[in-house]
Amino acid sequence: MKTSVKFRTPYEKKVLVPYKTTPYPKFQGPSAEDCEKVHSLLVKEHGPCLQPVEIPPPSLKIAGCGQVRQVCDALLRTVLSTNTQFDNADKAVQGLHQAIGTVTENLQLDPQEYTGLQDCLDYSRLRSLSLEAVQQAIQKGGNHIEKGINIKATVDQIYNINAERANSFREETAENPATVLAAEMLSEQQKQEEIWMFDKGILHLEYLRALSEKDAMNELMAFRGVGVKVAACILLFCMQKPVFAIDTHCFRMAKWLGWVPRGLKKGSEDEAFAHLDATVPDHLKYDLHQQFIRHGQFCLKCKTNSNEGWADWDKTVCPLEDLLQRTGKERPPPKPKAKKSVEETDLEPDEELENEEEILEPMHPKKRGRPQSDEDSDFEVPAQRIHTGKKGNAELKPAQRTTRSTRNSKKAFIEEAPEAVIKDETEHELAEIDVAEAMLNPVMHQEMKTKTKAEPDSSDLSEHSDSEFTEFNQ
Repeated sequence: MKTSVKFRTPYEKKVLVPYKTTPYPKFQGPSAEDCEKVHSLLVKEHGPCLQPVEIPPPSLKIAGCGQVRQVCDALLRTVLSTNTQFDNADKAVQGLHQAIGTVTENLQLDPQEYTGLQDCLDYSRLRSLSLEAVQQAIQKGGNHIEKGINIKATVDQIYNINAERANSFREETAENPATVLAAEMLSEQQKQEEIWMFDKGILHLEYLRALSEKDAMNELMAFRGVGVKVAACILLFCMQKPVFAIDTHCFRMAKWLGWVPRGLKKGSEDEAFAHLDATVPDHLKYDLHQQFIRHGQFCLKCKTNSNEGWADWDKTVCPLEDLLQRTGKERPPPKPKAKKSVEETDLEPDEELENEEEILEPMHPKKRGRPQSDEDSDFEVPAQRIHTGKKGNAELKPAQRTTRSTRNSKKAFIEEAPEAVIKDETEHELAEIDVAEAMLNPVMHQEMKTKTKAEPDSSDLSEHSDSEFTEFNQ
């Protein structure tokens, strides 16, 4: 029986099923034996990935995936790590450290005495910073506008929760006990620690450790910008709960193994999490999560972008070969070779174009012109004269930009497009040698010199050096 929408938890609103329940009740797998077999093969290949007994202090250089000592620190670091590369997430944490410092630095606390706070960023300082300042601090991390809004809102929300809890514990009596979340599960010492942290201005979410996985998941997902994946990472890595977090490697491997429906598309990771978290044995969840990441990064056949055309594909031995049904790994079809001459492509005769780009069709037979940089807005392409055999009678044609494929980049070239033709009684013929092409081709350059020796006007066709024509990337 489905829960009424009005009474659904944040998790149920996202996944549409209760916690620890599969959204694919008719789908068989994986069994506990399947999980044990895959885990054993991956451990033999990559070595074990044991969950640490004691979580080490956080790094001020690396964002990580939530494996830090403070839940609040894990939450905000993981939010910064979403939808970006590891290097960018690291830059965001480094920028935030420069902007707000750490708790022990700002409060002059001995990190050896307060080991739980060692190198924990002082997120309370974010409350005094403007939104623009926060976004500037994490700018190098990518998506800084939205993430700045999210972490600023989250910090304010955590502060309000901490204030309510501290006041409730101060006013608590035997007759009127505190009614805030998990109050009945905390010792008196833990309650006094929460009061002390609030008075010192230290934001925290440590009370979530006293909750069940289900309740902790829903509390975390109540914060802005926190979805199933972020909450699962915090539960697994920081709070050390048996949760099978899903990242891109885990999602890909699970589909290939047939542990989830193979036809699942990108965007179905939350449903995959719900299914696997309900079926993978608890004692394997941390290690198997890490094994899938390792294997997805280092096995050539299981990498994200590899395919059967890679040089070492046939030589690679995957320990899961007999269990996998890979998709999207077919050898790409060969690209057709370009039919352009060496002079037109700057390639060797046996080379082929690797990038196909759109070509704007010129309004006359193709001739190669000089490349022009988009950045040089002050440069205007000079009109090119087409000699007719009679001095004073020339057709002025403005330049037109076109692009063509090269091996590594796009180039802009100037193509001639007729705009107006000066009428003449004599029948005109186009020059046989394109001047810009001849300038770049020594053989044709010499031929042009011989052909245009008697035409002094040809010397002013271009006053610009080759260095003024630069490549650009669109």
